[in-house]
Amino acid sequence: MLASPVFFIVSALLTGIVLIILLSTRYKVHPFFSLCLACFVTGGLGGLDAVSILSLMKEGFGKIMSSLGFIIAIGTALGMVLQANGATTAMANAIIKWVGGKRSAFAMSLTGFFVGLPIFCDSGYVVLNGLNQSMIRRTGIATAIMSTTMATGLYAVHCFIPPHPGITAAVGTVHAEMGRVILLGLLAAVPAMLAGYYWAVWKGRKFPAITGNDDPAEPLPDTDRSLPPVALSFIPVIVPVILIACKALIPVPGNPLLRLMLMTGEPAIALAVGLVLALCIPPEMG
Repeated sequence: MLASPVFFIVSALLTGIVLIILLSTRYKVHPFFSLCLACFVTGGLGGLDAVSILSLMKEGFGKIMSSLGFIIAIGTALGMVLQANGATTAMANAIIKWVGGKRSAFAMSLTGFFVGLPIFCDSGYVVLNGLNQSMIRRTGIATAIMSTTMATGLYAVHCFIPPHPGITAAVGTVHAEMGRVILLGLLAAVPAMLAGYYWAVWKGRKFPAITGNDDPAEPLPDTDRSLPPVALSFIPVIVPVILIACKALIPVPGNPLLRLMLMTGEPAIALAVGLVLALCIPPEMG
């Protein structure tokens, strides 16, 4: 008898999850409305009336916005600025140059990994797709291989490693140790990226290669505009990670000045610093 309420609660949760997936993927319902409908179904199966469900939804939404909204907004803005001023393309070109044209698929995987740190993976895919198509034309590597390695690189880091807005917001919610989250995130994301790369290369062998027209070792600006310097492009991504890591690893000092400096390691402040640095990057020039 004691297991019966637990069974109904678990069943309600599973039903809500299945409903979200079904509405979002099959029927293309906006995620917000999918979540709202799932809330009513899950709450109803759990024995709550409509008024109680609506009250809990409003309360939960308010708490999420008060604690996570600022972080998500700054993180999203950071990704948009890096895209607008060409920093993401500059980072991608630099990675491809460092890794080498002959390892273009691995270069795209690394590009997805680093570009995915400050932005959501779906936005990152759109940002990098033009560059990916240029690489495909230059190297002749099958589209399935290049696109999959880029996508798995983006997804491997998604919501795993700060300053990604998702994991940064989650850390603030559960009051976890940011340094430990970064370490564990790396331990999970790096093998996931490598697994995605090797799987794409292995499965992609059956797809025909494309005739390449250009030298794959050459830089790949997606337009004729000049891109910002590579060092400046990486700084808005690297600095927030360093600030957050310092805040997590360095004990709180007694010196008020040092304590004030460590405050920049707060996730929202660190992302704001990255956003300011990104805004300081000169835009692409025609």
